[in-house]
Formats: sequence, C-alpha cells, structure tokens
Amino acid sequence: MDQSAVYPVKLYVYDMSKGMARQLSPIMLGKYGDGMALSHRHTAIVVHGDEFFYGGEGISSCQPGGTMLGAPNTVVDLGTTEVTEEIFMDYLTSLGESTYRGDRYRLFEHNCNTFSNEVAQFLTGQRSQPTSLTSPPRCSPRRSDRLCDRSWTRFTSSLPEETTSTDTTDSD
Repeated sequence: MDQSAVYPVKLYVYDMSKGMARQLSPIMLGKYGDGMALSHRHTAIVVHGDEFFYGGEGISSCQPGGTMLGAPNTVVDLGTTEVTEEIFMDYLTSLGESTYRGDRYRLFEHNCNTFSNEVAQFLTGQRSQPTSLTSPPRCSPRRSDRLCDRSWTRFTSSLPEETTSTDTTDSD
C-alpha cells in the first residue's frame, strides 16, 4: 500500500425537515434563523468510496447518496486524509463495539452528527461541523420548557412519518 496516498473526505448533510424548519423557526423560536436547532439534520462521512453513518442500528455504510434520503442537500469538502481504508475500518469496528453501538443512539445527544464529528476529527484532525449540529435543540429564553416541548412535538408530528421515525439507521 502506498503510505503517502491521500483520500478525499466529505460530509453529506441531509435536511430531514425538507426546509420546514427554516420556515417555522420564527414561530417556534421567536427569531429568524436557518432552523438548525429545529431541523433534524442527518449527516454522514464519505471516504474510501462509501458513505458511513450512525443510527439506531449502529454504524452503517452504503454507496454515497445511497440512503433512503436520496442525494444530500449539501456536500462539504472536509479535506483529505492519509488514513488507509484498512486502518479506518479497524477504527470503525472499534467505535461500533463501544461508543457507537446501536443501543447507545440518542436522537438529540448521541446521534449521526456526533458520529460524523468524531470520525471527521479522526480522519482530518478537525471537526466536521459547528456545535449547533451536535447539541440538543434549545428554545428561546422567553419560552418556557413546557411550551418548547409542545412546539417540538407539534413540529415533528407535522412531518411525514418516515422523517420522524428513529427505528432505522437512515432516519436519525
């Protein structure tokens, strides 16, 4: 194997709300924004010719853009890595047996976004995304937690069923 080879690393970002979060952010949060706190975004890392992601089944992979979500909304070039496919697969196996087992998946705290961030850090030495994608959603300080919970429930229940399900790895 060529030890000096470099491999491109990309972050695939899927907007699970299909743009609804951006439209609803003024109503839900009391301010305009990109809706990132409300829009549940699915992210995945693409390297060595495959797309890797984390969900309720653990770590999974497919051909790039091959999930049930179709093509990503955004592709972010994270740079390159010198990590070989063999080393990377050993790393993923280790993560899949510990930190990123399926039973450890949590929609807001430990999800596809935290996985993408950690894997990007391993591959490139830098985080893949801002903390707003890896932190739980927060409401405006002027809204009570109870109102926030009701608003979130109302928002997610208005989405098509397949985008709110957490039963499959593609819907995290």
